[in-house]
Amino acid sequence: MATLHVLKYLPRANGAARLVDVKLQAIKRPGPRYQVDTLQPSEQVRAWTAGGARFALSPLGMIRVWLGRRLAAAECPREHALPGVAPIAPDDREYLEAYLVMLGSRWNHDDLGIPGWDLADAARPQGRGSCLRILHTEAATSYGGQEYSIYKEMVAMRQRGHHLEAVCQPQAELGVRLRSAGFTVHALPMDGLRDFRRAVGGIRRLLRCTPFDVVNTHSRRDTVLAAIAARMAGTSLIVRTRHLAKPINSLYAYTWLAHRVIAVSDFVRRQLLERGVAPQKIGMVYSPVEPPSADEGICVRRELGLSSNALVIGCVAVMREDKGLTDLLDAFERVSAKYPRAQLVLAGDGEPMLSQLRAQAAGLGLAARIHFLGRREDIGNVMTAFDIFALPTRREALGTVFIEAAALGLPVIGGNVGGVPETLLPGVSGILVPPRDAAALAVALDDLLADPERRRAMGAAGRSHVLGTGRFTPAVAATQVESLYLDWLAERGRRVCG
Repeated sequence: MATLHVLKYLPRANGAARLVDVKLQAIKRPGPRYQVDTLQPSEQVRAWTAGGARFALSPLGMIRVWLGRRLAAAECPREHALPGVAPIAPDDREYLEAYLVMLGSRWNHDDLGIPGWDLADAARPQGRGSCLRILHTEAATSYGGQEYSIYKEMVAMRQRGHHLEAVCQPQAELGVRLRSAGFTVHALPMDGLRDFRRAVGGIRRLLRCTPFDVVNTHSRRDTVLAAIAARMAGTSLIVRTRHLAKPINSLYAYTWLAHRVIAVSDFVRRQLLERGVAPQKIGMVYSPVEPPSADEGICVRRELGLSSNALVIGCVAVMREDKGLTDLLDAFERVSAKYPRAQLVLAGDGEPMLSQLRAQAAGLGLAARIHFLGRREDIGNVMTAFDIFALPTRREALGTVFIEAAALGLPVIGGNVGGVPETLLPGVSGILVPPRDAAALAVALDDLLADPERRRAMGAAGRSHVLGTGRFTPAVAATQVESLYLDWLAERGRRVCG
């Protein structure tokens, strides 16, 4: 075991520090809100390692030490009562937490703790020894970040040896993409009361004819339909993945309908806890993200008629009010006179917001400098045209687009809301601004537009943070989801079908 250098972020002077990075080499402290700790393995940790121990996290985020199949030590007080299970000392807990984060673990990762610092274990095409039969359900017909995450997770879980199918609405784009990838997709209408009995009955028949170990739902509507059907069919495990940052109005989808819940960020996990969901029922797995690829020879700047020395502020988002795009246009207007080479490029669609933004750009007298690309599939090509990525979102469960931008080496500016702070290193790889504050956003834009060296440094830091840790990759997400499924099935005393 090696010396670990740990970077922590302190949101408040008297608040708890958040671990944001772990490296084997020394880390420079980036600002007053950060602290750097150097952690050494104790004699106990060295002894565990010498004995072939495996370090892991339980679904509750508690550290465990396994010697073969025997649980030797645990952080959870309840497990100390078991014969031969010792408590983990506070210093050892701090070191092992950093060690697991180094490997890409997060809260509920339970099988990557293999000494060697090798993230490749997460990408191996085998699971923990059991082939699970998993049915995903999604009622949305559009294709956004939530549907992208479902698609990436299903592909990664299939690579680990599991069998996956999906239930989607007939016109759903997710269903089209999954079929193209070789998945079986069952088309069922899920709109309104008229389709309620038909959908519940259809899913119930499917589950009885071809048993599944897990039904994983994703939206409110399909959760109601699929969870009722799964309970009627006696499915072993019903999981609801919570992708949203909106306030939780009702708990029935997370307590009575679903057996367990997966949160896509620590922010969402805290929301569920504060609303009253029992901690042992919640797991946390970041939405999987793959860095967008860019096609050689395609130049979005040339497509827009922009000069090579233009300063391009860019954004990729679904055009909705909660994305804060009106604030972005207002902030751009504030800096436009000072930076005549600055251009703003927006990719995404959605009415009526898109029309409102076009009218706003014209009203500001900046229609020639604000470019609307509409929906684009080649996001990598679009982002490589940017110098700065800015999205002052007002509500976000995680914000996978910030991860994509950072992976391409872009400095990012994001709204200080929801799970966005978990996607970047504040002040190092990006800048957080208060929501609905065009003045603060303009200051952040001014800071980066004026300092090309800072832009390069932030972009490099973001790329290193995303690609170096691997914590947002589909392979790591699949490993974590698999571990949760198997642990939850075991807790419920259920055997695996396949």
